[in-house]
Amino acid sequence: MTVSGKKIKTSMIDGLMFELTAEILRLRSQEGSLEAAGKAAVLSNAPSKRTENSRKRYVTEALSRLRRLTEQETDSFATLSLEDQRLLLWIALCRTYPIVRRFATELLRDSLLVSKKPVSDGDYNAFFSRLAAEEPVYDQLSVPYRQKIKHTIFGAARNAGLLKEDRTVIPAVPSGELCQAVAGSSPEDLLCLPCDESYIRRMLQS
Repeated sequence: MTVSGKKIKTSMIDGLMFELTAEILRLRSQEGSLEAAGKAAVLSNAPSKRTENSRKRYVTEALSRLRRLTEQETDSFATLSLEDQRLLLWIALCRTYPIVRRFATELLRDSLLVSKKPVSDGDYNAFFSRLAAEEPVYDQLSVPYRQKIKHTIFGAARNAGLLKEDRTVIPAVPSGELCQAVAGSSPEDLLCLPCDESYIRRMLQS
């Protein structure tokens, strides 16, 4: 989306998209590349959508997130636990959308480590107001669009296993394998997971 001449990526058409992205990664091992896997996903209707345009739209969105993963991260996906796979796709989402990254590193971590209470609508609204003040492009988004983004972010966090239904934050417990794969290129991205930094350091040393 372009607002006042500045392009920002806000088109989160779905939450974590775990099933679709996992299928594309499975197809990648057969087809040899993400691009070929994406085409195969459209042909096989991996998104389970009625029209070809919808299938292409969902696959394009999934590919945009998967391209944010390094080769090491992508290759490790199949051997990770289900919980780690969801956390890795959450990190990919945070890399794709700056607002999700800020949500993860500010709201989720603060709720877990500082306030120790569920994330309320007031918390989110205050967060969005700060974000809009720092980056005016967000302030120009319509109210319905803001609500859609909010709903999608909370849904993705729940799908990643990071939020309960009452929005209480669930501490992430990434394995050493996941921490080392992510730290290989961008260790700061591990801060997208709501857990104590001392735990991450232990996992990196394991």
